[in-house]
Amino acid sequence: MAVRGCACVAVVVAAVAAWACAGEAAEVKTLDSIGELYSLMYVPVGGDPCVRLLDRDREVGCTTSKNGARGVLWLVETASEYDEYVSKCDGEEVVALGSTLFTRATVETLRKKCHISGLVLLDGEAPAQGSSPDSVFPNQQWGLQPTHNTSTVAWNAVGDSMMFRKYDYPMWAVFGNDSTSVRSLAVKNQKGKYPKWAVEISTFMHGAADSETCLRRGMCVPLGGKSVWSTLEPLTGKPVIFTTSTLDSNAMFHDHAKGADAGISGVVTLLAAEIALHNVDTSSFTSDIVFSFLNGEAWGGLGSKKFLHDIQTFKCNEYSATTWGQCVDPFMVSTEFLKINLANVSAVLDVSQVALPTAVQGTPTLFLHQHVDTPATTQLLQKLQAQSSAALQFSPVGVQDWGIPPSPAMSFVQLGIGSGGTGPAAAPVVVLADHQREYRNAYYHSHYDADIDAAETLCAGAGKLARALFELASPLQAPDSLQADCGLVSELWYCLTVNLKCRLFTNLIQNLTVDSAPSHYVGVFGYSPTSYYIGAPVKLVYSVLYNYTASARGQACEDGQKQCPYGYTCIGSKGQRRCLQASVYYHDAISTGFEYDGSWWKLSSDTSAPVWTESNWNGLSLLTYQKDSPVKEGFFLAAGVAELLLSCAAVYALKRLLPKRFKLA
Repeated sequence: MAVRGCACVAVVVAAVAAWACAGEAAEVKTLDSIGELYSLMYVPVGGDPCVRLLDRDREVGCTTSKNGARGVLWLVETASEYDEYVSKCDGEEVVALGSTLFTRATVETLRKKCHISGLVLLDGEAPAQGSSPDSVFPNQQWGLQPTHNTSTVAWNAVGDSMMFRKYDYPMWAVFGNDSTSVRSLAVKNQKGKYPKWAVEISTFMHGAADSETCLRRGMCVPLGGKSVWSTLEPLTGKPVIFTTSTLDSNAMFHDHAKGADAGISGVVTLLAAEIALHNVDTSSFTSDIVFSFLNGEAWGGLGSKKFLHDIQTFKCNEYSATTWGQCVDPFMVSTEFLKINLANVSAVLDVSQVALPTAVQGTPTLFLHQHVDTPATTQLLQKLQAQSSAALQFSPVGVQDWGIPPSPAMSFVQLGIGSGGTGPAAAPVVVLADHQREYRNAYYHSHYDADIDAAETLCAGAGKLARALFELASPLQAPDSLQADCGLVSELWYCLTVNLKCRLFTNLIQNLTVDSAPSHYVGVFGYSPTSYYIGAPVKLVYSVLYNYTASARGQACEDGQKQCPYGYTCIGSKGQRRCLQASVYYHDAISTGFEYDGSWWKLSSDTSAPVWTESNWNGLSLLTYQKDSPVKEGFFLAAGVAELLLSCAAVYALKRLLPKRFKLA
């Protein structure tokens, strides 16, 4: 009986193996581990996932269950394919979506009507009509009209607020070769034959409910980072001209938040203007100029609000004995900002989106948006207008009912600076932008805000800005030699929007591994005030400023900061590191809605501030594998069950037969 049972088992196993391999020449391979089996079954794919964020009273972004999401790949690249799929979809697929179809309406229809398991966004052309997952009025909740925007201008006209929606299924963007690979697998599935290619997406997010709950559970970390600010010379108590730019950007898929026009165009322009001013004699200046590159602006103006809040309220109880200007209680990486007196602010100029100037009568034009009309505002506008030329002109918009565009300048106005009146209230607040009304940038805070050929425009703008700032700060006219370095502008633009592994980066920053594609998503602040993260693009801006505006150059520091005298910073990569002294500083860019209680973050008493957090996760992955037909899978299941039953019967028979035949006790 035992022999018959074993024979039956062997027959079943052989039949299954023969059926599975029919018509195929298979190479027999010995597997030494489960890991090898796993690598044969699954092929990992790179890319960028949509993740979960939380605010005071909501969750946004994407997640999966702990077990992930699975489904057969279904290609939907064109409008006709989309219509056909929606008309007959039966759910459980993972849609490989063409880039031109990626909108909130499309995504929500696929989920609600088709009940898809997930979405993989393919690389490709940007939607011709524009695409922005941000809102029509960016940062409205924390701007000048937090509850009711009276502006008659929809700044971000194509905004659909997709990034502020909650999705309980995964979205994953693939680029380059990964996109080509996923698309080719989806094309194979169009033949309708098994086995079909499927994907497994794991993006389980631990954070849930809201930021307060999530922080209490230790499941998320506040958004934030470091801003960079600097001056040409140490502050002396003179009137202050405050210049600002936005160092971060945003996108549905954070690792591809390039923000070419949205933020980086202003950063490069202001950087180049400051470096140009450093290279001329500024001894005639009767005003100090503060250059600020503010991080976290996409999330409610984190950098600008924190900077201004600390200027007003920060008190240091104990300074570091080893690090110049650092406060250890409470911790602050630099306290040089305490020398800024907001009562001395004489002007605020924000350099906003400037990569896409508008052609006015054939001349590329940047517009000057003002908050109020005062004599000081008129003077500032005249200084800027005087720099206009056929290559690039500045044109005032005037005081309009739509106000100034969303920008760091709004944080100053909220404090009363530039609101009209006397003292700081009389200071002009002006925003320099490439749009007169609605954004010229049709891809604001989208991963499509990239690949803009703007270096020549930015260099022209930087030179004119430098000359205008010179004449605002000095009674003298700007010297003819005051021009921006167009070679440096091109290099900065390339590094910050195309390839972060550029010459500037490798020459100035040591021992930092980065992806070539830059991302300007602010990221998480860190686990404590002393355990913080500084993004690679932020380090580059800091290092470029330090290197090009250094007031003193000391000894080599190949062994690091410990070799530098007090007040110097070690800058450069291997073989080129030197101790430099410059008026360049980091500053926290984190919401005033958070406070640190000595062990972890919690919400502060400031209930008006944004409190964005990012959920923790264990691992994020997209894997491809082959899925057989339900019939074949059912057969394998039945065969396995049959094998199990026959094996049990064989064991039972042997237990009865052996004691009798061999007279076992």
